Amino acid sequence: LFMYYEDMKRNLPATIRKTAEFLGKSITDEQIDTMCTHLDIRNFRNNKSVTCEELKTVGILNSGEQGFVRNGQVRGDAEEMTKDIKRRIGEWTERHLQGTDIKFPDC
Repeated sequence: LFMYYEDMKRNLPATIRKTAEFLGKSITDEQIDTMCTHLDIRNFRNNKSVTCEELKTVGILNSGEQGFVRNGQVRGDAEEMTKDIKRRIGEWTERHLQGTDIKFPDC
């Protein structure tokens, strides 16, 4: 199973259904609604398991840093990475995906 952030942003309920199907699980519309609320980027940012608040408390992560969850936008990397870093990631990805049928969505 490959999931793409672009697909999640486009249609989160369909992505949840696809994941449940892959796992061989049935899921109700109510469960999908609950998961969509839980996975909404605004709620995700407030999830202590995601933001690693306990690591800040013990001094492993710096307090005040933005953390793992960025702006929640497709192609947010344009604001986060230099052209050189994006080029190097592209080259690495191309090299390591040779011989596979994995294709990333174009946005």
